[in-house]
Amino acid sequence: MAWRHFRLHTPVYVRVDRSGVYHSYPELPGGPFESLDAFESAFHTYARGRSTDTSKETNKERLIRESLEWSDGTRKVATSLQIAERETNNVQRLVKALLDKKNEDQDLKYELEHIVHWQLICEGPNAWYYHFNITMKTKGVNDDAGSVNLFFAEATRVQRDTPGYFLCCFCRIDPNGKDVKCHGCTDNGSIHMKHPSTHFHCGQTDLSFGYDACNDEVCCNAKKMEDDDEEEELREEEERIRESFDYLDDVELMEKLRKKRAELLALHSKIQEDEEAACKD
Repeated sequence: MAWRHFRLHTPVYVRVDRSGVYHSYPELPGGPFESLDAFESAFHTYARGRSTDTSKETNKERLIRESLEWSDGTRKVATSLQIAERETNNVQRLVKALLDKKNEDQDLKYELEHIVHWQLICEGPNAWYYHFNITMKTKGVNDDAGSVNLFFAEATRVQRDTPGYFLCCFCRIDPNGKDVKCHGCTDNGSIHMKHPSTHFHCGQTDLSFGYDACNDEVCCNAKKMEDDDEEEELREEEERIRESFDYLDDVELMEKLRKKRAELLALHSKIQEDEEAACKD
């Protein structure tokens, strides 16, 4: 499951193990959780953010803070580098959750070593997928223990009240083998992604929905192209947001707005009373 909150910039992923215990990614304080209620309580506490006292904030200060910062204090108006780091960490958590689930369900002993490539793919409003190339290290005492292999994985997002992801394809691949055409990856610039000859579902059709590419190469390029001019532009945007709340300092204007609101509420009540009287007649 992918739990989202308007105060969080990335979802919290949740895995339920065989004994019904809830594991969160990132790990929330107090976890793992014995029940959904316990997880929900921890999730909402996490979403509320830092424990610093904000009771002395003015309404203006609170609105500015909520407009500029996520609940963990990171900037909402972010540079390309910051967005890339955020998305990379999000993918890392998703893959870890999926593989932990895979290991438990099938009694496997694989340990994630590295996410080599990843690509987010859209094939319609409710058809979102991820393709991954990951290296996995085998654990245990068998002959294969300690060896590192390249795997392909395809994760599908399930649409429901709380969206979730599941692995619909997971297999070992030959890094030197001939690749199979996947429009979802190549059309978005993931030309180095390796695919199995069969089994994966999305990317078979050449579609384009006009979304910006979201993959490891875009994030890597963003990390290499940190721009001082972009940082200055974002500081100016943050200042513009702060100034947009200056009207709250205008006492006369705020009093006019208060009176106008009171008039509208009174008018609304009068209309309701007239309608109720008309119904009785």
